Amino acid sequence: MKKTCINECPIAQAGALIGDIWIILIVRELLTGAKRFTELREALIPCDSTTPINSRTLTLRLKMLEEAGLLTRAKFEHEMPPRVEYTLTKKGKALSKIIEQIRNYGKRYL
Repeated sequence: MKKTCINECPIAQAGALIGDIWIILIVRELLTGAKRFTELREALIPCDSTTPINSRTLTLRLKMLEEAGLLTRAKFEHEMPPRVEYTLTKKGKALSKIIEQIRNYGKRYL
């Protein structure tokens, strides 16, 4: 069997991105439509806590998703106060089947 460099392996590349629990949960939330930062933060509360995701962690993950082309960030500067909305791109929406399979696996086996 031919060895494949991790950097060239599509499974490793996808796993590096969606292997992060926060990334999967952010995409799950955005699959239902555009969300503001606060809406995402309040929706992402770990099971073992009553505190939402740390703002810095959310900011970093949103930047990662934007850089990977999975979401867009729209800033509405003409509104007061200015608001920002995050929306999945076509590439981000393509993760919906994977997330549904993870949900089904969790329901069935965990």
